[in-house]
Amino acid sequence: MTFRSTLLVVEDEEEMRILLEEELREAAYDVLTAAGGDEALERLGRTPVDAVVTDLVMPGMKGNELLKEVRALERDIPVVIITVEETLRAVPTEYREASLALGATRLQTVFRVVLPQAWSGVMTGAILAISRGAGEVAPVLFTGAAYFLPRYPSHPADQFMHLGYHIWVLTTQSTNVETTKPLLYSTVFVLLVLTFLLNITAILIRNRMRKWATR
Repeated sequence: MTFRSTLLVVEDEEEMRILLEEELREAAYDVLTAAGGDEALERLGRTPVDAVVTDLVMPGMKGNELLKEVRALERDIPVVIITVEETLRAVPTEYREASLALGATRLQTVFRVVLPQAWSGVMTGAILAISRGAGEVAPVLFTGAAYFLPRYPSHPADQFMHLGYHIWVLTTQSTNVETTKPLLYSTVFVLLVLTFLLNITAILIRNRMRKWATR
């Protein structure tokens, strides 16, 4: 019997909620849906789920507020907050309508009107996703991570080294904990520095893009 993970999709727009549900079901997930944060918490109280996918901006309880509530109920449930979509949606509809009214095509409207206005949020979401991925260990345990490799990967299917996995091995597999402590602390320090740098880069890019968009 094949195990199917159960996801809870929280989205206030019905069309988007249905689209996400269909796509996730096609990817072999069992899907529960909720139109808001309160309904999502009610469903979580009745049915256990493996992960929550939520919109950021919703009437009533926002996505970040829902994250706090979910963490209070069950800290181990992964929560994915959709940010890039919200950034694109936040661009005023009047901008799109004005562009189309002036004769621009839909493609020109997307690339010359919508994306320049939303670029800071898109870049921020991308960099934060990379930063989050750099600190995750569980997803890479089963995707080809290795403790040591004599050469760099040359193909997408090759094994790779990962700082988070390196820390996990030093913590759990070492036969002499005291000897490996300096290496362990150094690896943790490097990972923290990289994570902070990525987050700071995201903030700087977002601020610069906002200034550029408002010129």
